[in-house]
Amino acid sequence: DDARSVTMCGHLVSPPPVGYLCVPIVAWGNTLGILHFYSRILPLSAEKELLIGVMTEHVALALFNLQLQEKLRWQADRDSLTGLFNRRHMDKVLSQELNRSVKQSSPLCLAMLDLDHFKEFNDTHGHPAGDALLQQIGTLLQERIQGRDIVCRYGGEEFLVIMPDMPWSESARRVRQLQREIKQLRVLHEGRSLGAVSVSIGIAIFPEHGMNAQELVLAADQALYRAKAEGRDRIIVAVGKEEDAPHHEPLPSSEPGK
Repeated sequence: DDARSVTMCGHLVSPPPVGYLCVPIVAWGNTLGILHFYSRILPLSAEKELLIGVMTEHVALALFNLQLQEKLRWQADRDSLTGLFNRRHMDKVLSQELNRSVKQSSPLCLAMLDLDHFKEFNDTHGHPAGDALLQQIGTLLQERIQGRDIVCRYGGEEFLVIMPDMPWSESARRVRQLQREIKQLRVLHEGRSLGAVSVSIGIAIFPEHGMNAQELVLAADQALYRAKAEGRDRIIVAVGKEEDAPHHEPLPSSEPGK
């Protein structure tokens, strides 16, 4: 009733000018926060205290349901190991970005990355170490995205980076940078270094290599397959139809000739 005469609640930095009432917001045993009331008419009547208690219960259930919905939405769109968007979300967002690119006549670049010799890595270091590596790669990719870029775990040891509104020169520069940074990454697991890894990358560009999501992903995947077949640790740009073939310079490996 008199905030100046008792120990204040911890969230208050100074006594309020009137009395106050703090009610914890609790749902299913989870404390979600505090509702803070103050009134110039104190003490509160029993009816008002009962009303405040009922209202707080409703607020608690509403907040709990919102948090649960957000958690389920996150789980539906995210890969559980890396926290990146999953393939389901990628299908949805790539179609949206392509529609936008068609309407605005803007470029879009896909880069599909695959860790080289990942099976051998797992056989040597064990699957927990392989998971640690995938998590670190996912974190690095997430930290390097810019603007409206989207990075997904496509499956296994494959990742897909979607770069909307990105001119070819900038896309090429950034893909090279990703390749270098992944190669420089040093992953520690159980106190020991797992050594360096490399990636092979296939690139497809809208509209040269496809007019829809399926065509672009297939073109990037085929370019990635060529990068693996030609020695790994390199970047290959997809080949379009002969009459529409892009005139882009090739992207060399970070270690030419390897």
